[in-house]
Amino acid sequence: MRDQAAPDVDRATPSAERRDWVAALTTPGRERDKALRDLHGLMLRAARHQVWRMRPMLGNAGHDTCEELANQAADDALAILLVKVHTFRGRSRFTTWAYKFAILQAATEVRRQAWRKRGISLADAAGRTGVRPGPEPHGQAPQPATA
Repeated sequence: MRDQAAPDVDRATPSAERRDWVAALTTPGRERDKALRDLHGLMLRAARHQVWRMRPMLGNAGHDTCEELANQAADDALAILLVKVHTFRGRSRFTTWAYKFAILQAATEVRRQAWRKRGISLADAAGRTGVRPGPEPHGQAPQPATA
């Protein structure tokens, strides 16, 4: 059974695919504003999908926490994409390229949130800082006999 909060990311609208995203995002005006809104919506869907997919890492995080993480990830991913939009080469659909930014950013946010509440005790860390032998003993080992 599919979780209703994790929408299907693969449903890009045909009109969204026909749009020249790079031109729309780099030209100031109303078209850029609309492209930004549409692109943020696409990235938010992708980020939600990833956050909900990785939700077990968050323990008992509720719907609001997941939505907040997805929104933050979509915002950050959009900002990163706008800096790198000139690097889009067209080897894939633009929306596929944009999804990558949203998914990677959402995964980063989930992992960051998951580690935020974990602690490492100093007793555990102290046991792992033992001194290990260096390469010296191996360098003094007898050399194999030559035939």
